[in-house]
Amino acid sequence: NQHAQSRASCTRATPVRSTRRVAIVSTPIVALTTGLVSAPFAFAEEDPKEVKTFLGFSTTVKPTIEEYEDDTRKLISQANALLSGDDVSPEAQATFEQDSERWLGRYKFNHGKHLESYSDVFNVQAKLSVQFISDRSKGVAYDPEHTIFNRSALIKRLAKGAKALEMGE
Repeated sequence: NQHAQSRASCTRATPVRSTRRVAIVSTPIVALTTGLVSAPFAFAEEDPKEVKTFLGFSTTVKPTIEEYEDDTRKLISQANALLSGDDVSPEAQATFEQDSERWLGRYKFNHGKHLESYSDVFNVQAKLSVQFISDRSKGVAYDPEHTIFNRSALIKRLAKGAKALEMGE
């Protein structure tokens, strides 16, 4: 009798439950595919110009926004001042963070042929931003002599990015 009960429980169909994760993921997809919602970001890569590879990574090259070089030079100058200790004031940090956020938003997908300069400057600005967040969480002021990254390596990376920018890369 016990054997019959265990066999019966094995053959009983168990209901399949929908998880919230599936509902959350599937709802926007259904809305996008049925045309209920328009998402301009969904088709950002409609018209690729060419594909450029660098160290095994591929990127779609789009026209560069005209101000890229000037904005990048400005960000390089600010980062150099912060890394060298020339200006480590809270105002300089806030300006750098605002400008780097704007720079990243504008040029993340619009750096065109400037892949090398973009990647070098992006790397430096990301590490500086993490340093500022770390310092704020600890309640200490930014000190270029005591950082969570190798400062001399970032200065070299920034110089490499500046050189690549001047070479049009």
